[in-house]
Amino acid sequence: MGARRALGRCLAAAGAALAVAACGSGHPTTSAGTTTAGTTTAGTQASPTSTTTPSASATTSVSTTATGASGPAARARTASAACAAGQVSVSLGQGTAGLGHAGFTLLFTNTGTAPCALTGYPGAALVAAGGRQLQVRRTPNGYLGGLSATAKANPVVRLAPRQAASALLEGLDSTSSGGPCPAYDALLVTPPNSTVTSRLARTVSICRPQVHPVVPGSTGEQR
Repeated sequence: MGARRALGRCLAAAGAALAVAACGSGHPTTSAGTTTAGTTTAGTQASPTSTTTPSASATTSVSTTATGASGPAARARTASAACAAGQVSVSLGQGTAGLGHAGFTLLFTNTGTAPCALTGYPGAALVAAGGRQLQVRRTPNGYLGGLSATAKANPVVRLAPRQAASALLEGLDSTSSGGPCPAYDALLVTPPNSTVTSRLARTVSICRPQVHPVVPGSTGEQR
């Protein structure tokens, strides 16, 4: 009888030990699994976030650049581009005179298909019968016209196709002693910022000639 009780107590102790061992081995496994799953989930969430942000930024940058390239500023730069060599024809306008002075206008017409701009002085030279040339000096204004007295700089004249601007060439109609001025048979004219020179037939007698900057209109006088 004593032997049976001892054997029972032994079997009970052994079962308890197995139960404790089973419970103890389950806890670390569950904890490790939870930790591993948490790490994997965090990594999956971080990856799309870091990839999406640069993509959105790049799209915004491209959109802004494209809008600026085709906007009003670009069109304004095109409209104010300087007239190219050969895009401007030169002709003579009306003559003018007053109180011992004589002059005539030089007309500059945009012969191109796009707007362009002129600014500054034209080149001008008077040609005598023997071929001798007299370079015409440049002055802002004179007795008959040119820039206004309040002008701070040469105007930028924007010309549409077939539109003209003008510059005034003027001088004295006699010498200081009342004698005749030298006579010339032709005029060489170069538009501002150009290397294309036109020869215009013009018989003129003039002293101390001067040419003024290009201005809007056909009179050679800034209003």
